Amino acid sequence: MGRGKEGEEEKVIAEIVSTITAYLHPKRILLVGSRARGRGKRYSDFDVALEGVTMTHRGGGGAGIEKMKATESTEDTEGK
Repeated sequence: MGRGKEGEEEKVIAEIVSTITAYLHPKRILLVGSRARGRGKRYSDFDVALEGVTMTHRGGGGAGIEKMKATESTEDTEGK
């Protein structure tokens, strides 16, 4: 694994891939945008495209992420 900026970026990408895969099971996850072109800055976002996933809601404000977090919280409490 790389060091410095590249190493941190790789860690974030691995976490994004892990989270998306756990909830949505895409055929492919593509990194697009400035980071894919190697021009991302420290605070640039990570733009991804998913293949093989049907999304029923697309909206701003991280609506899909909030739904995933709510599902995760419910699963955590069900086992207790």
